[in-house]
Amino acid sequence: MKNNYLEPFFLLFLVSVLCFSCAHVEAPTGGPKDVKPPVVLECEPPNYSTNFSADKIVIHFDEFVNLVNANQQVIISPSFKEMPEFILRKKNLLIRFQEKPKENTTYNIFMGDAIADVNENNVLRNYHYVFSTGSYLDSMIIKGNVVDAYTLKPDKDMFVMLYDKYADTLPFKTRPSYLTKTDDKGNFVLYNLKPNKYKIFALKDMNSNFLYDQTSEQIAFLDTLINAETNYVQDIHILTKNDSIKLDSLRKIKSVDTINLIPKYIEKNIIHHLFFYKEQDSILKLINAKTLEKGCFQLILNSPAKNILLTPLNFNPSKDWIIEDKNKTNDTIKYWLPDFAPDSLIAKVSVGNKVLDTIRLSMKNVFTSKKNENKMNKFFYKLNVKNKENLGYFKDFVLTSTRPVASYDFSKITMTIKKDTSIIKIINPEVFVLDSLKKTFAIKYKWNDDYSYKLFIPPSTFKDVFGFANDTIQVAFKISPAESYGNIKLKVTLPEVVDSPLLLLMTDDKGTVLQSVSLSQNHIAELKNITPGNYRFKLVFDVNGNGKWDEGNYLKKIQPEKIVNYPELLNVRANWDSDLEWKIEIK
Repeated sequence: MKNNYLEPFFLLFLVSVLCFSCAHVEAPTGGPKDVKPPVVLECEPPNYSTNFSADKIVIHFDEFVNLVNANQQVIISPSFKEMPEFILRKKNLLIRFQEKPKENTTYNIFMGDAIADVNENNVLRNYHYVFSTGSYLDSMIIKGNVVDAYTLKPDKDMFVMLYDKYADTLPFKTRPSYLTKTDDKGNFVLYNLKPNKYKIFALKDMNSNFLYDQTSEQIAFLDTLINAETNYVQDIHILTKNDSIKLDSLRKIKSVDTINLIPKYIEKNIIHHLFFYKEQDSILKLINAKTLEKGCFQLILNSPAKNILLTPLNFNPSKDWIIEDKNKTNDTIKYWLPDFAPDSLIAKVSVGNKVLDTIRLSMKNVFTSKKNENKMNKFFYKLNVKNKENLGYFKDFVLTSTRPVASYDFSKITMTIKKDTSIIKIINPEVFVLDSLKKTFAIKYKWNDDYSYKLFIPPSTFKDVFGFANDTIQVAFKISPAESYGNIKLKVTLPEVVDSPLLLLMTDDKGTVLQSVSLSQNHIAELKNITPGNYRFKLVFDVNGNGKWDEGNYLKKIQPEKIVNYPELLNVRANWDSDLEWKIEIK
């Protein structure tokens, strides 16, 4: 007799197991993430072909690829007037020429970072396709390095441009004969060149037209012609024992299957060093004009200017109708109208006999609300020490007004000097005016770090040009001990005598210049009373002797002034004297 009564339970169990199994089915992970770039399987015609006569190139990859920013990434040297057409078909890239390549010419199609796979966007970096319409491939190269002239740091993707003509106007009007980009170390290589002399120029091209046509573009250049002499194919052939490289009697490539360029070889043999900078616009321009508050407006120029003349066109000004307030670099100027603030200002801006522009400013609708306007109806100032903080032992107490000051009464100012809780004395400190606009005031005093100080400035001690007076100002402070600072004595040793003055710049870790010292004849600089912290040094070869670093001038063939960076970050400690020698090798 069968146990039929068990069958329903067995079926229920079987269904449960199947459901459980189905519920825990997981999709396959697909293995490790693909991190490999696309691989070129074949090219038609083959890469490094000679006697090239095709109207298109087909590059076959091992996977589907994308073409990213081809207009910016793909560089063809020598360049075509009309860029070839790039077409993706499955795993193939078709390059179709819009114009016929020149006869007996070697072309290098540099793909940059344009080729990437579809799935993971892995980039095939710096792929080259090279061909010649003649019987051989030109095999010379020019290699070098491009860095910022001031920071000495490289900048990736600077265009390096080569010309086989030599006029100074070339970068302004003519696209280069050969072109490449710098890598993340600032290195560059221009391949497959004719053995010729070239003019070289580097450009941070802001509008991708391969012309130096914007003053905001950074440039670098060599002021002499350079030779393409290094035969990299012969050198790589020797280094790699690559028998697939065949050379003719002139050491030019006759045929080649593959060339495995060695990055370390390129880096070890850097020849040309270029330093980029942003050139000052030779034509003075007014960039911006705006009202800051009622009775005050600002002009911003593209370069420094000493003698700016303002001529009002909508009213007749008095003789001293305006106060001019320039910044340190003379390219930003505030103007204060203390006695007369018109509702609008129309004025001609000139330098000498040349009119730069005509400005039209509303002088009354500056504030969005009455509340914001009321905030401006007061005397604005700042102090170089806050309440209950320490003032540097070697520093003066400084008050700086935002606006020029029209009047002051220093006799109202008192300073209480204490030791612990006992008052030593109460004095009227001597106050000095530090600038012609009467914006900056200093108390110079022989401080004692055993004492504490309290400065009291009663209301209406200062009045600015708009008649706003200060409220009560009280600040209590102590003095940092003299021992809380460090000193540096730095001797600079050069391999040869230099004609130009030397300027030592001390900067913080972010590059802000804190001190500038002209070196003595024995090239020794002494920097005293330095706040503890980390600092860097730059040595400027101050060719024109104006006490600052200057950029270059392309048309005048003036290079930016040479800078050498101290190789280490220097830590200054309290109550510590550092005696250093800096031996410089000039490249």
